[in-house]
Amino acid sequence: EASVNLSLKYFLPENKAPFIKVITNKKTGRQFEAVKGVTVNVYLGEVAEDKLMGKVITAANGEGRVAFPSSLKASWDSLDIFTVMAESVPAAKEETLSAELTIKKAILILDTASEGGDRTVSAQLKEKRGNEWVAIPEIEIKLKIKRLLGNLTVGEEEIFTADENGIASSAFVKDA
Repeated sequence: EASVNLSLKYFLPENKAPFIKVITNKKTGRQFEAVKGVTVNVYLGEVAEDKLMGKVITAANGEGRVAFPSSLKASWDSLDIFTVMAESVPAAKEETLSAELTIKKAILILDTASEGGDRTVSAQLKEKRGNEWVAIPEIEIKLKIKRLLGNLTVGEEEIFTADENGIASSAFVKDA
C-alpha cells in the first residue's frame, strides 16, 4: 500500500489574513489520490504547544486550511523568513507524517504603461529585510498576461532579467 504524503502551501491573499493549506495524498499507480480524515497540527517555527497555529482534519479533497491566528501576529510580522511545520496526529497503527515549509517574505509589483501607442509591462520583486522592502536585482522573471485559454507571453522573450533596480520590463508585442 502506498504511503500518505503531507505537504504545505502558503497563501497571502490581498487584504486578507494569510493561511496555510494542508494537503494529504498518496500515489496510486500514476496518479495522486486525496486522503481525507487526516488530523494535522500546524506550528509556526517549531513543534511546540505555544507555537500551535491550529489543527485541521483534511476534507474529501485531501485539503484543509489553517489561518495565522492573531495571537502569533506579532511574531509573524517581525520575521523576514519563517518556517511552518506540520505534524499529523496518527491513529492506532499509523505513522506520524510531517512537513516543513520555509517562507521568505516578498512582494511583486506589476505596472503597465502606454505612451504613443507603445505598451509596456514591468515587474519588480522586493524582499523584506528588517522594516524595509529591498529590490532584488538581476533576478529572472517571466512576464505573461493571463488569458482564458492560457497565458500569453508579453514580448518575444520567454524570460526577462531584472536590472540593478530589480525591474524587468518588456514592450507588449501583439501579433496582428
